[in-house]
Amino acid sequence: DQEDPEANDHIPPPAELALAPNLQVMRQLFTGLTETNRTLQYIEQMIRASQAREQARDDEKHARNANMQGIE
Repeated sequence: DQEDPEANDHIPPPAELALAPNLQVMRQLFTGLTETNRTLQYIEQMIRASQAREQARDDEKHARNANMQGIE
């Protein structure tokens, strides 16, 4: 009973060899995603700060209007 030498062609390479390039790509993707996440968090902070300033302006305007109505 001799095995066909070509029968082993379908055996995948050892996992560590198969994963090595993928691991590098995954690390690069992770780094990119981390940077993207930081950027999005920064943008979110800027939006929240802008909304807070806008709310403060609106509050001031309403206070002035209420004050003016009280004077009239």
